[in-house]
Amino acid sequence: MRTLAFSDLHRDLAAAQAIVDASATADVLVGAGEFGTRGEGAADVLAVLATCGKPVVVVHGNHDDPVEVAAACGASTALRYLHGDAATL
Repeated sequence: MRTLAFSDLHRDLAAAQAIVDASATADVLVGAGEFGTRGEGAADVLAVLATCGKPVVVVHGNHDDPVEVAAACGASTALRYLHGDAATL
């Protein structure tokens, strides 16, 4: 399984798109938190990441609002939020 792992996007939509563009040969993407800044903006970044056509496993970071991350992941079949849970791919 080929994994593309990343973190610390901090609301950078261009960086999120660059990750999507680089994901062509990956089987799964793993986002290790920091999608937003000061609890805001994670949903916008996650929406871009969800367009990659691959499973995107995410955990929230200390700059993310867990409720926002959970809601964004719940609204997408591509995003899988791990917080006290597991995912089988």
